[in-house]
Amino acid sequence: MPHTVNLHEAKAQLAALVDRAIHGEEIIIAKDGQPKARLVPVEPPKAESKPAG
Repeated sequence: MPHTVNLHEAKAQLAALVDRAIHGEEIIIAKDGQPKARLVPVEPPKAESKPAG
């Protein structure tokens, strides 16, 4: 279940929320009680295959 924080709290605790997201937690940021954004970890880039040659 995602953890919901209001925008003011998210601004004050952004570094801690990013750390939580890095560890797999989904964070929902709400404004006026309505969900507005989701903080999740970024997928690592896929390795591109290079042509032999």
